[in-house]
Amino acid sequence: MAAWINQGIRIDVALAVVMEVAVLQLNRAESVDDRKAAISFNNSLWQVVGDIASTSPVNDDRSALAGAASLVGKGLDVEQVTELNRRFARLLAGRAATDGALGQILGKWRTAQAEGGMLEFGPWLLQLLGGFIRVKAQALAA
Repeated sequence: MAAWINQGIRIDVALAVVMEVAVLQLNRAESVDDRKAAISFNNSLWQVVGDIASTSPVNDDRSALAGAASLVGKGLDVEQVTELNRRFARLLAGRAATDGALGQILGKWRTAQAEGGMLEFGPWLLQLLGGFIRVKAQALAA
């Protein structure tokens, strides 16, 4: 998959990282409420993926991401979603790239925290990615 960059952020790597965050949340959910929150987060993730897929620089990536988002929207079980997240995380950035980019993304998150932003990493990263869609929509409307 080609590098996918928007406003200096590698979108492919950011998606891979947030997919790994979703896997961690799904795997660590111990209570019913934790599980519901993890599933809700994952659904939000895939809604963002579906929205942002069309901006991928590679046509096959756009199709694969949009198709996967559609599958998640139709309802997959937790094991299927976990495997889907892991598979796309590996495809989008690979483990080494994800680990290397995590420091950069965490730095931006810490800056946002210092400026009074969201405290939780996963929701912050989804909001950041979702903001790219809003910026694109505003640019298209102008």
